[in-house]
Amino acid sequence: MKLLNMVLKTDMKRRVAIKNRRQYRYPYTDDIMYIDSDKHNVILHLSDGSEIITVDKLGEIEKRINEKRFLRCHQSYLVNMDYIKDVEDDFVMEDGTLVPIRVRGRKEILDMYYDYFVNHFGSSNDTFAE
Repeated sequence: MKLLNMVLKTDMKRRVAIKNRRQYRYPYTDDIMYIDSDKHNVILHLSDGSEIITVDKLGEIEKRINEKRFLRCHQSYLVNMDYIKDVEDDFVMEDGTLVPIRVRGRKEILDMYYDYFVNHFGSSNDTFAE
């Protein structure tokens, strides 16, 4: 089952066009851990540790990605729920980065993550084995 999912994911990988200075970069959405907006820059943090910086608006990138696994958890953050390792006061990403969860609407955000987690990771018995 895992192999089949991996093969299907590889064939169906989506990319998003991001303008970086005077050229476009096309990262796979699977590789985007989270995106944050700071002043006039938007930074895409990728799973390999690299970053893509653009002057695009976070809302515009969110529309272009248009995937349920990307959650707008804060005014300045869009998180790929596949990379969330834990939830404390903030989302703890697989690389240890803390991504803030806004105070207003916090319960709804946590409920959306819970639903996503149960539907994507909860069906496997080895998920909770440690």
